[in-house]
Amino acid sequence: MLAQTARFSRITTAAGLFAGALGMLAGMALTPWEPEDSAASMIQTISANQVQGEVAPLFLHYGMVFLSISVLGLMTMIRHRAVVWGQAAGLLAFVGLVNLSGMLLVDWFAIALGQSGMPIADAVGILEKSATPLNMAAWQIPGIIGVYAGLPLFLLALWRNGFIPWWPAVAVAAFIIASMILPATLAASVLGAVPYAAALSFVGWKTLATADAAWVEGPHSSPAPTP
Repeated sequence: MLAQTARFSRITTAAGLFAGALGMLAGMALTPWEPEDSAASMIQTISANQVQGEVAPLFLHYGMVFLSISVLGLMTMIRHRAVVWGQAAGLLAFVGLVNLSGMLLVDWFAIALGQSGMPIADAVGILEKSATPLNMAAWQIPGIIGVYAGLPLFLLALWRNGFIPWWPAVAVAAFIIASMILPATLAASVLGAVPYAAALSFVGWKTLATADAAWVEGPHSSPAPTP
């Protein structure tokens, strides 16, 4: 019974990691990126490309939802080193992923505003009014901090416990930095998502390759110096 439970947990955790990788790549590739970094340009672009504007956030949303489940599954591997801050980073990443996935609802709001026929200035005003201080403090900021800080730290804790090499944490951090400094274009977004998807896919493969007994007992070896 214990072996069956461990196998189910391990396989679902790996599946969530693969889904997270696919969701990010597909979502970035399908997003109709606006030509200018402004709310008006975003509303006009996404409402003019409704199919892409509705499908892309679905990939991103479910990619983050499934990844959040995998984070909870991987927390069982943090039990010998970096236990306190590693588990805290895992919980932070979980909350961040859930919050960010919910924030994608703004794309449907933007489509409705852009297709409503109202002046674009009024549409922008309505969208911007939704970003209330409570919204920012309780939803957006925890989401950003959770993913941008919690996820790389969580992967570092997995490395400290000998489960994965160091580079997945660096790859995810590189994706986060790229998303902040690169222009919001199709090429830049897909290129930036590649290391993120590669890192999650590797961790997913490592999870699948782990024996059920090791999944239950946890790794005891020192972090491997090579991938």
